[in-house]
Amino acid sequence: MVGYVFAIRSERLICREVQVNLAYRWFCRLGIEDAIPDHSAFSRARNERFREGDVFRRVFERVVEACIAGGLVGGGRICVALPFAVANTTGPSEPSQIHD
Repeated sequence: MVGYVFAIRSERLICREVQVNLAYRWFCRLGIEDAIPDHSAFSRARNERFREGDVFRRVFERVVEACIAGGLVGGGRICVALPFAVANTTGPSEPSQIHD
């Protein structure tokens, strides 16, 4: 859950963050002197525990509802800033172009 909520994409990075962040330790029910589980334990938990569940969708919906109630978002329009590179796999190697 820590990885999803705080956008930590790697289990190894989650382990490093849990090692130094007391709030993450608390959330994972780890004491200050408790050993941090191996990154594979986080991978197994993510893959086995949350595979069929909808807990992340429900958390996301609650966050959006709270943002709407707080006036942070209104739902009138959406803006996405996501540049991407177009790959040319058929011709000679050339630099990619960035599209807005």
